[in-house]
Parts: sequence; C-alpha cells; structure tokens
Amino acid sequence: MEWFIFALGAAILTAFVSVIEKKVLFKEHATEFSATLAVMNFAVTIPFFFLVNFNMTLLIWILIAASAFFASIGFLFVAKAVRHMELSAASPLLNFGPGFTAMLAIFILGEVLSPLNVVGILVLIIGSYILEINFRSHNILTPFRKMYKSKYIHYIFLALGSYSISAVMCKYILYFVTPITLVFLEQFFIALIFLGILYVFYDGLRGVKRGIKRVGWWILLMAVLTVSYRLLQSVAISMTFVSLVMPIKKLCTLFATIMGGEIFREHGLPQKILACIIMIFGAYLVILG
Repeated sequence: MEWFIFALGAAILTAFVSVIEKKVLFKEHATEFSATLAVMNFAVTIPFFFLVNFNMTLLIWILIAASAFFASIGFLFVAKAVRHMELSAASPLLNFGPGFTAMLAIFILGEVLSPLNVVGILVLIIGSYILEINFRSHNILTPFRKMYKSKYIHYIFLALGSYSISAVMCKYILYFVTPITLVFLEQFFIALIFLGILYVFYDGLRGVKRGIKRVGWWILLMAVLTVSYRLLQSVAISMTFVSLVMPIKKLCTLFATIMGGEIFREHGLPQKILACIIMIFGAYLVILG
C-alpha cells in the first residue's frame, strides 16, 4: 500500500507540471523548451550529488544512459505527432502507455499480475481514454480509424514503446541503485541528449538562454516538480511492480483535468464525470489486487 502513496504523489505532481507546461508552450518552441527544462532538471538534482553512488558496473551505467535515451526519444516522437495532428485524436492514444509497460514488464521482468490488477489497469486505461477524447468532433473509434493512414499516429505508438522500455529499464536498474542515484544520472544524460539535439539542429545554448530569459521562473518551478515526481515514481517502482505504478501515475490525466478547470465547465460534463468514476474504480482495483 505504501507504494501507492508514492505513485499517487507522482501523479499529482505530474498534473501540476502538465498544467504549467500548457501555459509555457503558448510562448516557447517545443524543442527549446524541452532542452531548457532538461538542463534545469539536472541543475535541480545537483544537491543530490553527495548522495549518489557512482560505484556501479559498466552494465548499469549503460542501462541508465539507454533509459534516458528512450525517454528522450519518446518525448520527441510525441512532440512531433502532436504538432502535426489534432490533439483530440492524439491525446487519447497516449493513455495506452501503461498497457504497453505492463506487457513489457510481464515478458521481460517476469512480473505476475493478479486478475484484479489486470482488470484495474484496463479500467484505468478506458477511463483516461474517455476523459481525453473529444466527442464533439470525434467518436470513440476515430483515433484508431486514422491509425493505418497517419504516420504521426505511428509516432505515438513508437513513443509509447520508447517510454515503456525506459520504465522497464528503470525497474531493473533500481535492483542495483537507489532512486536518488537513478534520478540524478538519468537527468544528467537527458540534459546531454537534448543539448546535443539543440547543437545539431538549432543554435545550441542560445536556445536554452532564450528559454530562461523568457520563462525561466516557470521552468524552474516545473523542474522542481518534475524532479520531485520522478523521485517519487522511482521510489514507488523500487517497492512494487512497474506494471502497477505506471497506471496509477496515469491518474495525472484526471488531476490535470481538474486543476485546469476543464471538469467544471459545462461542455462534456457527463462524459468527464463518468471518466472520473471509471478511473477511480480502476485505481481501487489495482490497489485491491
């Protein structure tokens, strides 16, 4: 049960990050914003330096770098997809991430879920899908009907695969290192990756400086929240199956909707209330199992 508290905390902080991110991205280019946030995230973890255990095998170093790489690639695929397609068609598909993670964890890590766990994960996925789909312009099958036609939906599923690989790697890594060590080193590698992208495709550190100058305080707040939720998530993963933690973290969809005020607006209110009930019931089943 203790793992659930950490996972729920990660979901709430992730929701705050999502709400702030929507505000900031009205002003910032997505790649520059991501690189600036990655650098700021690492800066926030610097106080952890003396708590980090650098005495690891080469394999663990490689796995941490690989986990950071897949997390970065996942973000880039999502950004590319969302930029070129309607958000109401892209966002619902992103909620299938916990399903991808659960399948990988079962096959790679040998995690064994109870029937209630499986039902709870499926219910959470269905609830979050219903919460995000826009029935005013689409029906529930619209994203799937576009699946074979749109390369950007293919990008979404590649992103989900990348994120899931990263999550499963983190679970394995946490057998050998502490959550603080994982978060510190992963943020270091993610910052290096995004700085590399800026130098290759844009104008390097100038983009980071522009981001700090325009929305530095917002990004600093996001960095503190991001590092905090990743630390809570890592602690939760170290305590139980990653296939259980990630669906609970997906409650961030519900919390972000509430924080953004969307659930209190008249349009689509019955749909959103139904989705909330479904997601809460799904979370209950995951815990109960």
